[in-house]
Amino acid sequence: MLLSLYLQSLLIGASIAAPLGPICLLCITITLHHGLAAGCLATLGSASADMVYALIAGLGLTWISAVLFSYQNWLAYVGSAYLLYMGVTLLLQQAHHGPFEQKRAPAKNIFIKLFGLTLTNPMTIMAFLSAFTSIGAMGATASGWHTLAMVAGVSSGSLLWGLGLCLATYSMKSYVIKYMPLIDKISGIVIIIFALKIISMA
Repeated sequence: MLLSLYLQSLLIGASIAAPLGPICLLCITITLHHGLAAGCLATLGSASADMVYALIAGLGLTWISAVLFSYQNWLAYVGSAYLLYMGVTLLLQQAHHGPFEQKRAPAKNIFIKLFGLTLTNPMTIMAFLSAFTSIGAMGATASGWHTLAMVAGVSSGSLLWGLGLCLATYSMKSYVIKYMPLIDKISGIVIIIFALKIISMA
């Protein structure tokens, strides 16, 4: 039973993290610009936010869920504003001349940025609500061990998918370096579109 719940939750975590949305694009661009370690930190930040929502669902903390949904629009505006900033930054990123120089970014900043963005993403909230309702894992009926298995599964699924994405991106880095200006422009435009879509739905 516990193993089955863990595997279901692992698939849920991977399926929530898998769609190529703004979070995935940011993990990809961070990996390309700052290296594999930075990309893994970004993934860890996103997976940690998923773990928070998994805890809320697993512990049946309905009052926290109610607060989150009551402030969902404000969370969407905050997250979208930062996404717009990141999108515009990528869009205006200056082309590198000569060999690509990897830039270092503070580890704490990368983790906090991706944690906050994932936590304020309304699509993440809705995905967790529908996912855990579908497997009957939400609420006070779950024991402590069931909650632990669920949270561990979601966190593992999200983290494994993100790490795989970062590794795949890093392995192709040498082939895409010359296209970095184009990649930045496309990523910036897509992230801006996602942000505007979230604002329009809030």
